[in-house]
Amino acid sequence: MGYGWYDRLPRITDLRFEIDKGGETLVLGGSDLPGIDSGTVERLDLVLTISGPAPETLHIPAPVAIEYDDGLFWSFEEANILLAAPTAVTPAELVDLLDGACFCASDDREADSWDTQHDRFLLDAQEMATRLLLGDEAALLERLRAVLAYRTQWFVPEGSRFVAVIGREAMDLRIERVSASS
Repeated sequence: MGYGWYDRLPRITDLRFEIDKGGETLVLGGSDLPGIDSGTVERLDLVLTISGPAPETLHIPAPVAIEYDDGLFWSFEEANILLAAPTAVTPAELVDLLDGACFCASDDREADSWDTQHDRFLLDAQEMATRLLLGDEAALLERLRAVLAYRTQWFVPEGSRFVAVIGREAMDLRIERVSASS
């Protein structure tokens, strides 16, 4: 009694993704996990079913969908990332989405603090996102850049820079003075 108006409000009763890939239409939603390999698909729509006085189904083009089920104890690396286009999101945007969808500190309780686990997750997610969106070489460079920034950049002397040439068999390192205008 007194809530009839509330019961008549439109509400979302179903939420899923419809995916066209390789000539077939697949559904990702609820317990449906089609197991599509990460990458670009022909069509990626968020489908909302809305109940109420005028029931309707809305198809909204989606830039990205992440198939991930922590209930099945998937590791983050097992997530399938589906993209409407290679330019649908940036690596940074995809890292944010992966963080929200896949990070769980309790998955690795014995490893370290929440902050350390999260930092490691973000480093791995950045590599995964860069590899998927920009390729293997860009991912390798991004990972090296992140490791150097975290491990070495803080001890470069003021007014100096390290220069490194790193090969499979040898490494050349030197310190150079930097002019104030550099």
